[in-house]
Amino acid sequence: MHIFSEISLWFIPLCLLIGIGLAYVLYRKKFQLTDVPRRTVILLFCLRAFSMSLVCALLLHIFIDIRSTTIEKPTIVFVHDNSASISMHADSNFYRSEYPNKIRELCNDLRKNYKVAFYQFGEQFSHDTTLNFTDRQTNISHAFQEIQQRYANKNVGAIILASDGIYNTGENPLYTLKNTGITEPVYSIALGDSAQQRDNVIQMVLANNIAFKNVPFRILIQTQSFNLQGKTSKVLVFNGSQKLFETTIKARSSAEFNEIPCTVTAHKAGQMVYRVVIETHEGEVNRINNEYTFSVEVLDSQRKIALLYETPHPDIAALHRAIQTNENFDITLSSIDQWKGNMQDYNAVILHGAPSTSAHSTAVFEQIIHHKIPLLLVYNSTTSLTQLSALGLFINRQNQQSDEVQARFNADFDIFEMSEEHTTVLQNCPPLIVPYATITVQNPIKTVAFQNVAGVETSKELLFVGENDTQKFAVIMGEGVWRWRLQAFRQSNSFDAFDVLVNKIVSYLSLTQKRDVFSVQSKRLFYENQQIQMQAQLFNKSFEPVSGKQISIVIRNAGGNEFPFICIENNGLYELNAGNFAPGAYTFTAQTTLDNETLTRKGSFTVLPLHIEFRQTRANHALLQQLAQQNGGEVFFPNTMSKLSQAIEQNNSVVSIMHSTTKRRSLLDITVLLIALIANLSAEWAIRKYQGAY
Repeated sequence: MHIFSEISLWFIPLCLLIGIGLAYVLYRKKFQLTDVPRRTVILLFCLRAFSMSLVCALLLHIFIDIRSTTIEKPTIVFVHDNSASISMHADSNFYRSEYPNKIRELCNDLRKNYKVAFYQFGEQFSHDTTLNFTDRQTNISHAFQEIQQRYANKNVGAIILASDGIYNTGENPLYTLKNTGITEPVYSIALGDSAQQRDNVIQMVLANNIAFKNVPFRILIQTQSFNLQGKTSKVLVFNGSQKLFETTIKARSSAEFNEIPCTVTAHKAGQMVYRVVIETHEGEVNRINNEYTFSVEVLDSQRKIALLYETPHPDIAALHRAIQTNENFDITLSSIDQWKGNMQDYNAVILHGAPSTSAHSTAVFEQIIHHKIPLLLVYNSTTSLTQLSALGLFINRQNQQSDEVQARFNADFDIFEMSEEHTTVLQNCPPLIVPYATITVQNPIKTVAFQNVAGVETSKELLFVGENDTQKFAVIMGEGVWRWRLQAFRQSNSFDAFDVLVNKIVSYLSLTQKRDVFSVQSKRLFYENQQIQMQAQLFNKSFEPVSGKQISIVIRNAGGNEFPFICIENNGLYELNAGNFAPGAYTFTAQTTLDNETLTRKGSFTVLPLHIEFRQTRANHALLQQLAQQNGGEVFFPNTMSKLSQAIEQNNSVVSIMHSTTKRRSLLDITVLLIALIANLSAEWAIRKYQGAY
């Protein structure tokens, strides 16, 4: 304890003298206390001297530093894998019956000397102590991240990780453990079976997310066969009950890997669910991984894009190749002079160097304007800027000069998103040749990128999109975009930055949007561990949001069972969280009433099974050993984990921490002193009153 004051502490004896002096002045003559015993007078003198001295001392603003010490015991953070892979082996009964009791005994033993925090992880990280081994995913790295966030600056003595070492989401736990800065020892309890069982596994099926009706698409099936040397297995592909493909593979080694390409054709549009099956053999403990379900969205047709150019130019090849990377587009390339197609057959048109002053070019441009075909204009020296007034664009070229301009992407642009990585690449690309001009627009436009001239950022548009009388358009006000594509490859070893930008612009233009007074949005594909969420919007005839209405949604499964729900209104949207559904195909019907009219919308979605936990059947104890070695821990097994608490006790780094804190308090804030002062004065007054003195 330390005492100090803003005034010298040498004034404290003076306070004592003042208190004694005041008491002496009061009690040196006993006019009213002549009959009071001398001892009582001395007592009154002492009470008054103490009270006055204390009052004077309080006026000195004296402070006291009080130091307190606490002991923080180490916390043992116990994280346990609750994923399904733990119990998929032959000893699954042990993990469901005896093993939980062993875990409780271990925790109770640790609590004798330490604090114990128990968590489980799999799909999520939780404080739940009940282990049922039903989680469909394993993310060990997330468990370490949660520990680092929850126990930063706390006395964590050690981490106990009970797992089979199999992870199928998140990054490698070895990297996470290092990157999060966790230095506490990690003790692993190795679960599961590290011996490879006999197993036929469909590891992965690779297919495009989108295909087109009546257009064959390719599937690549990856299989592994363990301990099935000399055995042959059938591999089949089904759509519902219809068999689309069949082949036979033979295992020549104890760990045979095969890649099987096949081609299938979808004959109707919608979300198509396909099932790949590999033959099961006697002795396989895990048969769930003999089947793999995936989904492909089948579209009626590709969106047709016409790329028309005035004269040959390297930009045309760059644009053409970028659009070809998107299988959703069917692109037609033609000189505008040789164009004889029907504009109404196309979802969007790209004009390079057009419209020009030639009669045929002008006629094609007028067709585009007349039929309101979405249009991407790419400037070239042959472009007739005056004709763009038909789009509500008035470009006043003040002279024949041009600027060399780089792009500065607009952070506020919200029609489509570009990653920061891609925009950084494009902003470092060579400049485009841009006419020195001012742009005036009839209708509002949104700027994708501004002009950056010699490092000076301007407000002039380089790339922008707009809409004029229901016709969407986009304009690239520069020549030389082919350099962007080449430079993107030089910087990132990929054309993605340029190709993604072009495809996003064309996708925006070619997508026909029909605004409806009642609409329901839902994903077409869910996994069984995901909740079914939908959003509905309701507008009046002026397309103003309508609130206070009841929107009901009935979900039906393939068996005809119905699941009715009511949407909850939230900030102008009607939302539904229907929870989890079993794998299968579902339809839904949404219904509401507006202006005495019943509005109905229908849709569908598919729930796929999530069997990722069963793709790997062999426990990865090597990973657990590496985690333990990296942080100075050890590996134990279920039959030896009773020794784990002893190992932690013998670790000299697992110690209690002494925390010392100092609190500074003013004497005026100490309640006891104030109570003592009041009690002292009250006692003096009571004695004087009792003795008849006033």
